Amino acid sequence: MVYPNNKVASGLWKLQNIGSLVQKNYYPNAGSRATLGGGNTPSNTNAIEFVTVTTTGNGADFGDLSAAKQAAACVSNGTRGIFAGGYSSSNLNVIEYIHFSHKGNVADFGDLSVARRDTDGFSNDTRGVFSGGNTGSFPAFSASNVIDFVAMSTLGNASDFGDLTVSRADAATFASPLRGYSACGATAPTQSDVIDFIEFSTTGNAVDFGDASETKAYMGGNSSNTRGIFGGGENPSATVTIEKIEMGSSGDAADFGDLITSALGSGMNNGVRALFTAGGASKNQIEFVTIATTGDATDFGDCATARGGAAGGSEAHGGLSLHNPTPRLDIDPVGDIGLVMGGATPTSVNTVEQFSLSNSGNAIDFGDLTGTSDQAGGFSDVVRGVRASGHTAGSMAVTTDTIFFQSKGNASDFGDSTQARRRGAGLSNNIRGVQGGGHTPTKVNTIDYYTIASFGDAADFGDLASATTQMGSTASSSRGVFGGGNTGSDVNVMQYITIASTGNTTDFGDLTVARSGLGGSGSATRGLFGGSYPVGNVIDYITISSTGDAADFGDLTASRQGSTGSLSNKTRGLFAGGYAHPASPATSNVIDSVTIASTGNAVDHGDLVAGKQNLAQASNGHGGL
Repeated sequence: MVYPNNKVASGLWKLQNIGSLVQKNYYPNAGSRATLGGGNTPSNTNAIEFVTVTTTGNGADFGDLSAAKQAAACVSNGTRGIFAGGYSSSNLNVIEYIHFSHKGNVADFGDLSVARRDTDGFSNDTRGVFSGGNTGSFPAFSASNVIDFVAMSTLGNASDFGDLTVSRADAATFASPLRGYSACGATAPTQSDVIDFIEFSTTGNAVDFGDASETKAYMGGNSSNTRGIFGGGENPSATVTIEKIEMGSSGDAADFGDLITSALGSGMNNGVRALFTAGGASKNQIEFVTIATTGDATDFGDCATARGGAAGGSEAHGGLSLHNPTPRLDIDPVGDIGLVMGGATPTSVNTVEQFSLSNSGNAIDFGDLTGTSDQAGGFSDVVRGVRASGHTAGSMAVTTDTIFFQSKGNASDFGDSTQARRRGAGLSNNIRGVQGGGHTPTKVNTIDYYTIASFGDAADFGDLASATTQMGSTASSSRGVFGGGNTGSDVNVMQYITIASTGNTTDFGDLTVARSGLGGSGSATRGLFGGSYPVGNVIDYITISSTGDAADFGDLTASRQGSTGSLSNKTRGLFAGGYAHPASPATSNVIDSVTIASTGNAVDHGDLVAGKQNLAQASNGHGGL
């Protein structure tokens, strides 16, 4: 895999890292993935498959839509593909999404303003737009002129954008970074040759651009940053014609070339190469052209399943900066991203902050959780961070959020914990996230686990040795260790689990002193426990693969409890936020760091955006990865 634009890369991908990520279905987001979701085979399907646009070949399984459906629309940016509307047993208004970097099933996004099928979609980096469609009860046809839009990075219902110049369904759509275009479409009983456009940065009605060479519908649309092309469809018989427009001007479409076979399918592209699916229950062909040239299509490969009425999306289409699908964090994307999620200031907040683990400096805003939260558990793999349960709006919660490291933005719903609780301790390897203990308000001994790569509710893992709250935690790729906490009084007990196997904890040894409210951190071999009540600056260390008592590591820069845990990469461990207790209840914004392989006192790393305590944490290079 080639990183296509070294101007946006702030670190080097190691070959062994890339191999490992590919094996685990995690991919550097390089703008080359396209997906095709739903359709009829001839029965409706929920299957999503993908191809790599830059390499010819057949489609492969990606995941599933929420239901079997056809005639949905798809919009996308460098991070997300968003599917909207369609037809199952009736017209649908549901909007749902995937992350291109991570195979899996869709998650709920929101709703369209009107349930409809045969709607069309286009997008740039920030907005996704759904235009037209068929609102009639199947098989009746009633063309719509409605244009809805969503913010690509924010979950929620679609909002009114304006109206098309002509009510229609099954148009071809494509986009530049500034404009979205609709071409032709079904108007019943006739078809349209109209091409119109909207400006992404505003709202309002579509504006006429020009005309296609003939009236037609059911085409695929593709684009670079400057040129839009649309091909195939019916007029009313099937056609192989491909037409083009230059999007920066206005005027009628011109001939581009021909498809190999008549197409009733979707378009997908990376801004350079455009793919057309043949469509229909008996056709599985995928063909491609180079957008900047003209000429006939070439065979690309086959869909995994022949299907028509599928929705296509891609992570670097013409509505995005060419080969730069998403603004990247100004830090190494692998092993250097730390996030703190929620916390109390002293009131509960929904903010997510991000900072570099390897380079000192202050945190910056990343996005928001789905709601306010403190006293939650946190864990992560190399792709996503997860906040589990916690305290919100005066009560304990089961809600679990997830956020993706590679793209700044808001969290989305992940699932629910097995019970509402706060002050549980989170740890993880690259597959499972685990939350142990806490209180409901009575103290609990339960341990939950999640499969981080898949949205869904937690399942029972096993039990702690006793009901315990306010523990610290650390993990390697195979073992997780809980330390300290309060069972009615503060304890020095450490206990461990094998993350891959469910079951109860086993005794590990003892901390240097009994305490609660401590944070945890660690590398693949060494675990750290720092801060706490009542001995707030103490840092202990253990060798995770063995058992035995902890040894003194050094001290934090200031005594505090309620700081984050499990913020680390393979060399550096961080402790962020917290508060001094009981003398000074003011929250802290301090981020401390230590070099894990050595011993010694912590040094100042930087500051959080705001002082807060009882934060959840996530990092994409902690000891479990």
